[in-house]
Amino acid sequence: MNLPNFKDILKVVLEKLSIFRNNVPLLVSVIIAMVAVLLFIPTQLLSSSLTKEIQEKSITKGAAVIDRFKDRTVSPNKLKAEQESLDKLASDANSIERLAIQTTQRNLLNDVIFNLDPNNPNFSQSIFFEFGRSYRDGIDKFIESHNAILPPTKEEIEDELESSRIESIIQSQALGMGRSYDTMASQENITGIIVDELCRKKAGSAFAYIDPYTISGYEFWTTYEYTSWNEDIQNCWYSQLGYWVITDVFDTIVAMNEGHKSLLEAPVKRLLKVGFSDETGLVRVGNMAGIEKKYAGRPQYVLSTVDIPKETPTGRYCDENNDVIHFNVTFIVSTSEFPQLVKELCSAKEHKYTDKSGQTHTYKHNQITVLDMTIKSVDMKKTDNEFCRYGEDPVSEVVLNCEYLFNRKGYDDIKPQSVKETLGEITLY
Repeated sequence: MNLPNFKDILKVVLEKLSIFRNNVPLLVSVIIAMVAVLLFIPTQLLSSSLTKEIQEKSITKGAAVIDRFKDRTVSPNKLKAEQESLDKLASDANSIERLAIQTTQRNLLNDVIFNLDPNNPNFSQSIFFEFGRSYRDGIDKFIESHNAILPPTKEEIEDELESSRIESIIQSQALGMGRSYDTMASQENITGIIVDELCRKKAGSAFAYIDPYTISGYEFWTTYEYTSWNEDIQNCWYSQLGYWVITDVFDTIVAMNEGHKSLLEAPVKRLLKVGFSDETGLVRVGNMAGIEKKYAGRPQYVLSTVDIPKETPTGRYCDENNDVIHFNVTFIVSTSEFPQLVKELCSAKEHKYTDKSGQTHTYKHNQITVLDMTIKSVDMKKTDNEFCRYGEDPVSEVVLNCEYLFNRKGYDDIKPQSVKETLGEITLY
């Protein structure tokens, strides 16, 4: 808006006021009134201009913005859908936590032992012997039910040859022909063929080669002697952890060898070792009371980097949520099948769990991570392999160093107090 020139207006006003020069009081009143009018005019003009500008730049544009947001208003149905989505996310998070807990909710070798009070007058040391028997029985039953065998020994082969009278027949033929170098070599060749056939026949009816004494804890519980409550309740606890690992190894072999007639065709030929350190079996330690047997190589929690020579690939140690142990397992396996073996070992496995109400659940667990592996060829000339037969496929010895994860909420209610103190946890839940 263009405003009028105030200088021109003032000139006109002064010309008109000249008629009041002889009447001073009236002139003063007129001048005051005119000043007020002059002040009022620009104020009104400015106000009008400002109003127009506000209308154009603020109110109109603001209304348009409001209209746009009105178009984006979330409908009740949309709000409900969003709420359902949030509820689902929360449910998924709770479900993941429940699944993690279920991995460690596992049936025990003995349902009573970890709830015992050592000060109870009815406490008996026999509970430890019962635990050890359950530990061995679990391993023995697997070996028996799957027809896993030991490699033949030299004594067994000699007895087999003697019982078949093959050796005596060969010797009599050699005597009749004269004991020349050729006849002696022929005798050795024939004996070798017979021995090979005996070994192959035994392998041809077996699931795998497994020696229970190469499995951690088996020898210890076979010759167990009571020492003290704290020591032996920990032996039982760590053996229970180890037993869960061992059953996973067994389940892996079953999955790999399923559908094969014998170890000659099956991928997994032999389980050489399941251990939790470089030590195995038991050691005898002298003290004032005599000789005390110690459980060598039992499972142990990984508490810090001090406990192992180097950082693990996962970087996991016991914390407020999980407990960690390490173990190693050695197989003889078809060379082409070792990647599948690793995959199967780390795959999800089912287990049964009976809760305190007596209801049985079927849960899944997947707690193994392979940290590193070593693969080497099998020397069939070694004494350990002399009477083993692994089939026609090339085989390798595979050593897997692994990590096993336990969810604390899954078993902390039964964990012995002395074990909790070792972990630095008194009452977490």
